[in-house]
Amino acid sequence: MDSTREAADLLTALAAAASSFRQAGYAIYLSHQTEVRWRQFSHYGGEEGAPCASLGFTIALQDGRELCVSATVAVNGQGFSVAADATIDDASSEPQGEQRFLIDLPDAAVATVPECVTVLRDYVEQLTLAAPGLVREALLGPKPDADAAPV
Repeated sequence: MDSTREAADLLTALAAAASSFRQAGYAIYLSHQTEVRWRQFSHYGGEEGAPCASLGFTIALQDGRELCVSATVAVNGQGFSVAADATIDDASSEPQGEQRFLIDLPDAAVATVPECVTVLRDYVEQLTLAAPGLVREALLGPKPDADAAPV
């Protein structure tokens, strides 16, 4: 496969990921309009010779916490790395502002654009399918500790 075609395939996959995240975030917003706000994001940057792209969406809850769903593709010396996760502000952490992972997919190191595209599609699908349930859980609040003694 020539490099122009591979570049086009990677850009197409990133655009598709952004579209999937936009659809998922907006659907969650429509389901919980009075309880959440949402925004989509995409950041491009990195260091010279090691560009990266991060995309996803955040759901802002009324209690001030944010749930973030994101995927990152980065160029490394051997090809690409793909990372994806869902995090939420941890209200119990000191200092405030720390994140708790709800989903932390394994960082994937791949050598080729087709492999990168395949992993990115898989990770975005996993996150967008799980996101509505994660938001529902966050809105319901923490589950009581099953091992805790009744009060």
